[in-house]
Amino acid sequence: MGALALLTTLRDKRRIFTGIGGVALAVALILLIEGFASGMFRQNAAYVDKNGADLYLGQKGLDAFSVSVIPRALETDIANTEGVSKVSSVYAIQIIFDAGERKTPAMLYGFRETSGMGGPWKLAVGRLPSGSEEIVIDRVLAKQNGLETGNEVQVLGRKYKIVGLSAETNAFMNPSMFVSEEGAAQSLSSNKTTSMFLIKADKPAQVNLLKEKLSQKFPDYSVFTWEEMVEKYTVRLDEVVGAPLTIILVITFLVGLMTVGLTAHMSVLARLKEYGVLKAIGAGNRVLYTMVIMESLFSVVFGFGLGFVVSRLAAWLIMEGAPQFSIIVSFNSLVKAGAMAVVISMLAVILPVRRIALWTRPGCSIVRGWMDASSGMEEFTAGFDTDVIEHWRGGSVCASHPRSAGCICRIRQTDCDLY
Repeated sequence: MGALALLTTLRDKRRIFTGIGGVALAVALILLIEGFASGMFRQNAAYVDKNGADLYLGQKGLDAFSVSVIPRALETDIANTEGVSKVSSVYAIQIIFDAGERKTPAMLYGFRETSGMGGPWKLAVGRLPSGSEEIVIDRVLAKQNGLETGNEVQVLGRKYKIVGLSAETNAFMNPSMFVSEEGAAQSLSSNKTTSMFLIKADKPAQVNLLKEKLSQKFPDYSVFTWEEMVEKYTVRLDEVVGAPLTIILVITFLVGLMTVGLTAHMSVLARLKEYGVLKAIGAGNRVLYTMVIMESLFSVVFGFGLGFVVSRLAAWLIMEGAPQFSIIVSFNSLVKAGAMAVVISMLAVILPVRRIALWTRPGCSIVRGWMDASSGMEEFTAGFDTDVIEHWRGGSVCASHPRSAGCICRIRQTDCDLY
């Protein structure tokens, strides 16, 4: 049965294009839009997720986009806390980057290179800043402003030389820039304060215990794990774009799933005559149901696989052409889209399957050709070259039809259900 369903699915190239192709495009659309949303949230929290810290200590009520100012003198006391492996201060400053005609909101981070925390985690070109007058900027920001390594830019009233371009640091509407800790302190004219401390625990399994110790030791400041900071970034962005983005995602899912369902439904309708032949020659409802469901399932599976490939290719092309965007097709998205596509396609074939079930029951004869209306005697054309399929039992007489056109009989016996 499975082999027969597969063959009927693949034998008609037009149906392959409309059936499997339609499912593939719908699935690709769903995966791309949801991947764009996932990428946006991932980008927004990338700095917290990638900078290597286990804990963050900042001003009371530290939030994703809030300004934090705390004394740098706290570093010694933090470093002396049991369970702390490494600590480093970092400046996080929201600025407007002015590169001539273009003004762009950006985050400037001042980090300590020797700590291994707080700086760019991936360089596309160049190196990390080693002096107070050197800077690394996001490669997307550089491309948008026609900048490259060796150029000079002005940030917070000071000139910096670009020594590197960072990758994966373009947060949603907020690209990153990195200078040394000393460079940031000089730009802010403040050597006694910083934005926050990045803390590395001796034992990753005891991060929560270390958080409790630091919270008790520094009650006037907030301490967060990196998971909590990522959540703060996610919640804050959701407050800004969550509602419209959710509407877009819902509409995309509805359009995509309706396309899948309509494709499956029309595919079954296009083969009703074939199913009718099977039913008339003795195939039971179970056989027909299995046949229809398996054919729809094959179309969805092949279409889903093709849609996944198309979505990955389209995502790659988009990110190559517009690297400020990140599209992440997650496993959860795949499972959700696949499960919903299967369910919708199965529901979509219920109506045509029921229509097949109400057709003639097994046992009715099939007459191809015509019947002589005047004599009531059955006659058959040679070659059976007509597409007309007759459901006939002895004693029925057709209305008069030209023999070349064949004869369509409507059976009046109660023991033979017709469409």
